[in-house]
Amino acid sequence: MRKIITILLAMLFLLAFTGTTLAADSSESELSSTPPSTRYVYMTSVEANLNIVSSTAYMSAEINCSAIVDSCSISAYLQRYENGAWVNVQHYSKYSSTNYCSWSSSHSATAGYSYRLRVYFYAWSGDNRESTVVNAY
Repeated sequence: MRKIITILLAMLFLLAFTGTTLAADSSESELSSTPPSTRYVYMTSVEANLNIVSSTAYMSAEINCSAIVDSCSISAYLQRYENGAWVNVQHYSKYSSTNYCSWSSSHSATAGYSYRLRVYFYAWSGDNRESTVVNAY
């Protein structure tokens, strides 16, 4: 009986560390513009926004990280839906040597198309990287 309990505890212990490792090992997960409360090691919050007003796409993104983070970055793609696929219209990037990064820009938008902002967020602590992707519509 004691051996069975020991094995079960060992399995639970391994599963607990596997989940933490996946979150810290450069995993990318596709999220909506307001991501659910996913547990990250380095990122405390990410946000992406897209508003189209009078044929202009107004875009912004922000990443907040824990104090142990050395640097973070934002890589954003304004995309247009054409012929059944998302096509890159414009690429933007911003790097920060702190634990916070924000970005905003605007671009002309052609009437009659659907647009999205696809944003990749990265956080580094030493040689370790954490990342996620957020789509804003």
